[in-house]
Amino acid sequence: MALRRVPWVRLESVVRFRSLFSTRRRGFVAAANDGENGNEGKSGSDQTSAENSADNAVSQFVGRYDKSSAGPSVFSADVESSLSSVLEERKATLQKIVDPTCPPIEKKRKPTSPGQRHIRLIDKSCLYQGEPMPHLTSRLPRTGGRNNSGRITSWHRGGGIKRYYRQIDFNRKMYPDRPGTVERIEYDPNRSGLIALIRYDDMPEWEDEFLKYTLKFVTELPETNEAPRNPCWSKIVPEKIPTEAEIREYQEKENALLALTGQRRKDKLMERHFYYKWHKGKRLLVRQQLARAPYLTEEERYRYILCPQKLKIGQRIISSRTGPVDLVPGNTMPLRYVPIGTVIHNVEFLPGAGGKMCRAAGTSASLLEKKLDQDLALLRMQSKEIRYVRLNCLATIGKVSNPEHRNQVYGKAGVRRLMGWRPHVRGVAMNPIDHPHGGGEGATKGGRPSVTPWGKPCKAGYRTRDKKKDKHPKCMIVKRRPTRLTAHLK
Repeated sequence: MALRRVPWVRLESVVRFRSLFSTRRRGFVAAANDGENGNEGKSGSDQTSAENSADNAVSQFVGRYDKSSAGPSVFSADVESSLSSVLEERKATLQKIVDPTCPPIEKKRKPTSPGQRHIRLIDKSCLYQGEPMPHLTSRLPRTGGRNNSGRITSWHRGGGIKRYYRQIDFNRKMYPDRPGTVERIEYDPNRSGLIALIRYDDMPEWEDEFLKYTLKFVTELPETNEAPRNPCWSKIVPEKIPTEAEIREYQEKENALLALTGQRRKDKLMERHFYYKWHKGKRLLVRQQLARAPYLTEEERYRYILCPQKLKIGQRIISSRTGPVDLVPGNTMPLRYVPIGTVIHNVEFLPGAGGKMCRAAGTSASLLEKKLDQDLALLRMQSKEIRYVRLNCLATIGKVSNPEHRNQVYGKAGVRRLMGWRPHVRGVAMNPIDHPHGGGEGATKGGRPSVTPWGKPCKAGYRTRDKKKDKHPKCMIVKRRPTRLTAHLK
């Protein structure tokens, strides 16, 4: 809805404030002039400096209407109360507008054309306006709704503006137990919700543990870039925990090398844990054990996550699979440690598989119950479906951002074409070979209840799920979501 303009002060308060301000300014100017060595014979620069000093005194005196400024208040009680109330209301209004995780619908545009008359889109002025991180984006190939055989499998798709896919960290397993800072909040054209860029910290206290459990014994690699005949060939011995003697010998060699070359321990640690492997006929340099690495490169420390509501720029977040974390929007932990009644999103179906549920704009789920003996958690989805999920599955605190996405009005067909959607063709407008409703002389109603091109009913909540799945003993769904048919019957 449109926000009304907040008046600064009432008219009588403005009149009294102006008269008071002019009186005070004249007094400061007179005091500054009296402080000089007489008023006669003053130059223009002296007069200007006197006025400047008076203006400085006035600005210090007023203090931007701040009550905490030193000195007694010179305003009357009604003026001061009006100023304070208006400023508080203005501050609350601005805070409501500026929240980047819940951008409002933009105001109505001037109807210079029929397409501009009804269009109402999300106001993205409060989001980051620059380009995404280059190493976190990838090319998104276009299919036009066709599969690898060239057949249309997704109708009404094609065209649109070229997009680049933002690589989102849904499973949050890349950097467990490592705190990060929210750098910015961005718009993602590939999803309805917003995304947040996280910058993770270095962990120097992990140095000894990292050296102990990631020590590898690498044999000599061939200098050629030709791939070996055996695709499973590897010159890397699988990771193992070395003995104390091997650790001591390695640390002595490392300290001697550091003493000779003068390299820092941080640089040495970052160089130590790269190795070569064969991939698709190429010899690649790969880094191992990145999750517990004490130091990260500048590119490695950045990741995109789904942005929850009320997430602030500069906020600290963390994820963990082994213990509880603070109940702050953006933090991730297993359902085992989430309190009952908490609102969550980006929930996993299977432990370690990444979040699959509640990822659209404004969606969330509620934790209803925990069954520790069965290792299950009962969730209530936003669609009113109730289902079980494993307690070891990760979930993120809060709701997904951009809740006003559902209230957008695109206004014209061209906006949808730019999004990659093509026109929908009615079945009654087709030929009988193309659709069950096609054919007939003149305008017809199809001659049967509405069905899909393959003959299945498509209205009144017709169930397409196999009934045997719901009766299976391992079915995790306790209560199915209601449909239009069941809601009408109730």
